[in-house]
Amino acid sequence: MKALYKISFTLLMLFTMTAVGLAQNLVPNPSFEDTVYCPTSFNQLNATLFWYSPNNGSSDYFNSCNNQTSTVGVPQNDFGYQYAKTGNAYAGWGNYHSLNSNAREYLQIQLTSALISGKKYFVSAYLSKSDSMPVAIKDIGIALSDSAIGNLTGTTIYYTPQIIYSSFLTNTDWVELYDTIIANGGEKYLTIGYFKDDNSSDTINLFNSQSYNYQSYYYVDDVNVNCLNCSTGIDDISSLDKINIYPNPSSDFINVFWGALIVSKLTLFNSMGQIVLTVDKKNLQNKNSLTIKLNSFNKGAYFLKIENEKFSTVNKIFLINN
Repeated sequence: MKALYKISFTLLMLFTMTAVGLAQNLVPNPSFEDTVYCPTSFNQLNATLFWYSPNNGSSDYFNSCNNQTSTVGVPQNDFGYQYAKTGNAYAGWGNYHSLNSNAREYLQIQLTSALISGKKYFVSAYLSKSDSMPVAIKDIGIALSDSAIGNLTGTTIYYTPQIIYSSFLTNTDWVELYDTIIANGGEKYLTIGYFKDDNSSDTINLFNSQSYNYQSYYYVDDVNVNCLNCSTGIDDISSLDKINIYPNPSSDFINVFWGALIVSKLTLFNSMGQIVLTVDKKNLQNKNSLTIKLNSFNKGAYFLKIENEKFSTVNKIFLINN
């Protein structure tokens, strides 16, 4: 019964996000909160709904529900000490091992719907290096594919990811990996991992460790795929060019300018699809712009839903870098 309740809650959240008009996050269970059972050891990614290992690797699931042992707990576990970015859970995977040639782990999930050809999508995930593993790697990626990719050997999956963290990821705090892509159409699987073999790997050792521990391990939380122009309905498509957000990125404030358009409502969402600000019609009358202060919002990506009198919408994205 508990698993059924979790599934129903996930579907309810997806329906709610669709109903408010923002292009929904196409990743079900994006922050790994929905559980099948509380993890007790390594290699239990199947303890969280919808996620799985695509190459027979031993990807892991961490949850604060494990209060009997620190092996896969939150914040303490065998790979380090890290609180969840959102909620009480996250996942983790190994990317490189000095004594195990081309050993790789990945995380894969099927999106709730396939990407639409020619549409622009915002893709992101929060990553954190484990503080007990000494190796940092370069070019962690997020791949979107029209069919499931993988192997049965626990080794490198050869695929070119669309989203790449092009620097060495050394930060043990949560760092957002994000970019926008134009979909080819039909992409319905998302895979997170390291798509290079040992011969082409870029690694650095950050501290001394026993030789068998010269490996790279990362945590992941809050995975998102959002369409930026799927719900546009303003009759004159040139009106899109009249809606501007500046400065972008920003740390203090943003200006939203819509000129002669009649705007009836502004709604601001964080990258998880949660409403953080609403400005209604009475506060927008006889205006052609609005300034929004950002000092109360966290760093990251945000979506601004702009509605006109005909209930058409435009979604804009901006970044807070404070």
